[in-house]
Amino acid sequence: MADKGSPTRRLALGEGGYLTPGSEGQTDRDAWVRARSVIKCLEVERKEEVERQTRKEESDRQERQAERDRQDRKEQAELDRQEREQQAERDRQERERDKQAERDLQLELAKLKAETGTPTQTSAPTFVTDRTRLPTFDDDKDELDDFLRQFERIASDQQWEEGTRASRLSTCLKGRALQLYNSLEDDEVRDHRALKKALLQRFNLTAEAYRRRLRNSKRLSDELSN
Repeated sequence: MADKGSPTRRLALGEGGYLTPGSEGQTDRDAWVRARSVIKCLEVERKEEVERQTRKEESDRQERQAERDRQDRKEQAELDRQEREQQAERDRQERERDKQAERDLQLELAKLKAETGTPTQTSAPTFVTDRTRLPTFDDDKDELDDFLRQFERIASDQQWEEGTRASRLSTCLKGRALQLYNSLEDDEVRDHRALKKALLQRFNLTAEAYRRRLRNSKRLSDELSN
């Protein structure tokens, strides 16, 4: 009888155990079960690894997107800040230009107001040649027709050209009259007749009423002189 431990009587198992030749079928089934169990474990581990990798990739993607969003917001905030600064600078420059234009206008008006008129000619009567003191129209207390008559007399005495009278007249205005002057078009403020018409309309005095008062004033002056 063969020895129990001889090669013909034993089958080595994975764990070092021994089975009789009649138990080979059971061994195959056990090995198959173990193999399936191992494969299943490997599949589970692989699935878990894939899921972990997927979660990690998604987390990394979200972090990158969040970083891009933060960078975009930062860049947009910087652009907005620069735009605000540029707009503030443009507004400041615009205000400065307005102030300079106002200063230039005031200087020009002051120069016009201080003008003496045209120099006298040798054949002309005696005129005020150094400085002509122009009246100022105050709509709160002055009558427009009286003021215009006074201005026209000065203009006539000084022999001012028609083209210069509108600018000279503008230096005499204040309050509502000056506001009206500033609201007129350029061609109107350069036209003496158009400027007078606008003033008369503004203060509800028609041209005909103005001419009538002017004729009456001249008639009264002639009567007094006679």
